[in-house]
Amino acid sequence: MGVPRLSQKTVLAVAKVFESCFEYNAYPGSGLTAVYHVRVDWLGDFFFEREYPPQLVSLARAVHRQRGAIKAFIIDLWGNGGTLSHLISTTMAFPALTDRNQFAQDLMLRLARDIIDYARRKDILIKPAAKPLRELQSALEADGYAIKDGRIIVAEQDVIDVVEEANQLVQLFNQLNLEKPEQFAHDLKEAEEQYANAKFGAAIKHSRDAMEIALMGVARAVSKLRQKNLPRTALPGPVRAFLHTEKVITDEEKELLFALHTILSVKGGHANMSERDDARICRQYALTTTHFVLLRWKTMLEQMASSSSSPEETAPS
Repeated sequence: MGVPRLSQKTVLAVAKVFESCFEYNAYPGSGLTAVYHVRVDWLGDFFFEREYPPQLVSLARAVHRQRGAIKAFIIDLWGNGGTLSHLISTTMAFPALTDRNQFAQDLMLRLARDIIDYARRKDILIKPAAKPLRELQSALEADGYAIKDGRIIVAEQDVIDVVEEANQLVQLFNQLNLEKPEQFAHDLKEAEEQYANAKFGAAIKHSRDAMEIALMGVARAVSKLRQKNLPRTALPGPVRAFLHTEKVITDEEKELLFALHTILSVKGGHANMSERDDARICRQYALTTTHFVLLRWKTMLEQMASSSSSPEETAPS
């Protein structure tokens, strides 16, 4: 697997940390009137001290001193931004698109690493807010990276891309035409956003809710197809029992689904790991299990369709 591509959400998070470090309100004199400062001189010093290309140092010092300018400057170093184009044109000879994308990726990862290191220093003049740093760390983790010993590294290869997994689940859910597609997509989105905002209990809850909607959706689809009676208000236990009775899941899988509901319903994080790690793993449990149940039902539908259209059954008598 190649190096994970940074998402636009992560780029925005990087830009917000830069903004938090180099833009601020001050109350001179009487302290009654705030004066907003955009310290592009500090930004230029930041790049110069860390030996970024001289062209980037010059571009930073030329940023207009207006609110939000530094955030816009960092974002413009991604994709097809004019700042990136200027920087590439002066540092690379006629770069191909793949080289250009790699240049932007490498630069943004370096910016993320350096601004995190800078923001944690005790000798800086303006201490950035904690929230942008938390959001950047969460966004990097969602993209498949980890922060270790001051470095940003690719996380373990077996950690799933939860954002991509969630997108695939929404598509599969809609393809199967199950009930409550809007609520399913909403809970998956909320799980991601609550995790990014360090609200780990809420992230686990929405992950569990999405899983339960998928289980109920499959169970309801089975009940309609086989003309069985399963009300929309059925609780998680009866839903699992119904899926087992109808041979959608095996004995062992039924036990797994019962145990997983308990795990995802426990209040508070695991005693032997951080709340963040606990929430991340619980989300993966829920997404992987949801994917498995949806794929199981999709395969069963395909097998039924294939069986009903086989030559033995469709040949004229």
